[in-house]
This record gives sequence, structure tokens and C-alpha cells, in this order.
Amino acid sequence: MRNFVRQHPSVLAGLAVTTIGVVALNQALSLDFGDLTRVGAGAFPTIVSILVLLGGVTIISFGFRKGEIALTVPPGLLRAAAGTFGGIIVFAFTIERLGLIPAVALCAFVSSIAAARINWRHTIALVLLLPLMTWLIFAVGLGLRVTAFG
Repeated sequence: MRNFVRQHPSVLAGLAVTTIGVVALNQALSLDFGDLTRVGAGAFPTIVSILVLLGGVTIISFGFRKGEIALTVPPGLLRAAAGTFGGIIVFAFTIERLGLIPAVALCAFVSSIAAARINWRHTIALVLLLPLMTWLIFAVGLGLRVTAFG
């Protein structure tokens, strides 16, 4: 088994992605899909799950091809992933406690570490303007009931 994993790391990665797709599809199918005129809550998760599943199968097929395509992590990818997912997680944990404006500002700041080079002027502008624009669009423009500050 160890020799197989060394020779075919893409197969193992493809199996992991396929498993995630299958689990997500299983959960998505419990939601209402709707129809073409009125899309239900399960339509988007189902489509994304199928795409993830197909991506996993594609990775597995490349792994079994002659001349294994090894999955290598390009430089900066971990930083980009940490910044992107970190921003989402910070937003999710702060939106209810702090309100929309601070949550979006924190999300923008944490997400800025995804860049290869951080431009502090752009980051500060983003942290100041993005929350304001978000509040103007959702609270003022669309009339959604969101609290600006905790």
C-alpha cells in the first residue's frame, strides 16, 4: 500500500475529493431541488457536489495514467488558502456578535493575507470601504434587516 501511495499520490487525493463530493451530495439531496422557474435550496449544493465528485474522478483518472501527475503545492497556495478560508471563518464567527460592518472589515483584513505581497494602502482602503459598501447595498439598497454594529 505504501508503495502504491508513493507511486500514485493523485489517486489518494482524488479519492479524498470524491469522498467529499459523495458526502456533500448525500446531504444536498435531502434539500428541495425545486424546478427551473423556482429553484429550491438544494439546487446549488447539488450542482456543486456533482462538480466536486466529477473533479475527484478526474484526479483519480489522471493518477492512473502512465506518468503519474503528482499533486504538488505551488508556492503561495497555502497562504492564499489560509487568507481566503480565514476571512470566511472570521466573518462567520463575528457577524452575529459584532454586526455587519465590523465583520466585513475583519473579513477583508484577514483575507488580505492571501496576496503574495500585501499592499497596506489597498488593504486599509478595502477595510474602510468594503463594509460601508456592503451595508449600503444590503441594508439601504435591498432593505434587509441587518445590524450594522453588534
